Amino acid sequence: MNSKTPTEINLKTQAELLTKDLRRQIIMDYPEIDLHKQLKRLFQTMQPNYTVEVTHGSQEFGKDLVIVKSDEFGNEVFGVVVKCGHIRGKTRGDVDSLKDRIDDVFSKAEDKRLDEIKSQIQQAFAHPAEMKSYLEDLPVTKVYVVLAGELSNNARKRLANEFTDRIEIYDVIWLIDKFTEFHPHIFFQGRIINFLEKKIIELEENHH
Repeated sequence: MNSKTPTEINLKTQAELLTKDLRRQIIMDYPEIDLHKQLKRLFQTMQPNYTVEVTHGSQEFGKDLVIVKSDEFGNEVFGVVVKCGHIRGKTRGDVDSLKDRIDDVFSKAEDKRLDEIKSQIQQAFAHPAEMKSYLEDLPVTKVYVVLAGELSNNARKRLANEFTDRIEIYDVIWLIDKFTEFHPHIFFQGRIINFLEKKIIELEENHH
């Protein structure tokens, strides 16, 4: 039985009509802080029985969001690290010195982003999650790296080698599929707001 409302089904259908490139660009255009809120809605829709909180701030210790799966055996806690933009990692070829220097300018910026992710993952494991919904601090059992961009195989391997099976990595391709399926609203936020504003203006004009 489909529990989605007609509006949600219609939005999903509308989202599927958008090209994947357009959906990718819409996701990647979101400011990181706003994307946290969209991800919270996505995770809550995917797993309604889980507790999801945005924890980005001074006490986050690397975690932008925290997901808690609770059952009679206890809590399983997932820290979520969110990053926007592509991460290619450093790949060197047999190139001349000038091209090598130019590549270094770009790769250093990308390596810095990769180092930030590694630092956030380490902090997420080192510091228990503090959540409004739970009185006790919750040790993180796994970290989800959610990237609103693409991750090169080289960068993926570097992260996987460092953290073995303690992390799961999800890139923009995963986000496109999951947002389309579970939270297509993200692709129409501006249009929905414009529609509501138009309706409010119409109601005000009719009232007068």
